[in-house]
Amino acid sequence: MTARWPGWTVEFWADRWSEHARSVPGLFTPPAARRPPPAGDRVAALDAVRDEALERWAGPRADRRAQLVAAHPRMVIGTSFPPAVTAQRAALARAVVERSRRAAAAG
Repeated sequence: MTARWPGWTVEFWADRWSEHARSVPGLFTPPAARRPPPAGDRVAALDAVRDEALERWAGPRADRRAQLVAAHPRMVIGTSFPPAVTAQRAALARAVVERSRRAAAAG
């Protein structure tokens, strides 16, 4: 590392989410920080699944990876970013997620 970037150091954080969260305040919430619903609470479990689905798939978002590549063409950027979602597709996804939640509660 020092041969390629003199003066830089590397610290391996592995799965220590607190290190990652502290390095980029407010940019992500580690999965470990989310509280699971109480065991046996079916309604809370259904709500938690619905909320996760809405957060990931039902909100319009720009293609963040493309923005980063454009802003930093020499940076190595991963491919694990969620895909961009148009407002129209987000609305359809929201409707499906909400309909699925109602069906699960009724069943």
